[in-house]
Amino acid sequence: MYTKELNSLPSNVRAFYERSIPADARIPSRTLESYIKDGYQRLFVTYDSNERPVAATFMAIGMLDAIPVLFQSYFVVDSEITSVELETYHVQHVQETLKSSYPNARILFEMPPASESGIAEDERKFRTEYADFVKGLGGSVLWSCYQVPALDGSAPQRYELWQYPQRQEAQVNNETIALYVYVLLRFAYELDATAARAMLTSDDLPTSNQSQFEAAARRVA
Repeated sequence: MYTKELNSLPSNVRAFYERSIPADARIPSRTLESYIKDGYQRLFVTYDSNERPVAATFMAIGMLDAIPVLFQSYFVVDSEITSVELETYHVQHVQETLKSSYPNARILFEMPPASESGIAEDERKFRTEYADFVKGLGGSVLWSCYQVPALDGSAPQRYELWQYPQRQEAQVNNETIALYVYVLLRFAYELDATAARAMLTSDDLPTSNQSQFEAAARRVA
């Protein structure tokens, strides 16, 4: 088993991505490949001994006030061989590789909350166990929670914003976190300013006016 970074989306990795991500959460493969080739996304793939992709991370690269912000667009693991060992190996390899390029960056990623009402108990159990796994790798919740649009046009879904810090640092204030989420909604989900602001539903929502959010969005490289 080994992991390497790719600058394209080979057919076997494309097929792995398409069968692993549901349609309502999947960026079209052709679009994703153009992001990788243009340097907006970095792709890390773990292969088994038969050269079959068994885990992959798609990481979007951005800047906010000259600080790199890395957003984990997708993390997928082969459902037939999912294991703590494989996931740990893959995540730690990606973290170490990115740390050498972006030592001060935050790695941000979304997860559906285990506390969401109306979900089946087995789904709640899975979300809880996976959150515990992520915490074991140093992950923590930054923002709980907000809505994101489904990419197939169905109803918005609730998510939490998590982080893997690349170094020990001070607590991030709600203003900064809100800007992270706002920029994510504006660019990753391609929402207009009004729609992105409306998705920020957390009880901790700061009182920043729209111009402050748009100023932050313009600062993203």
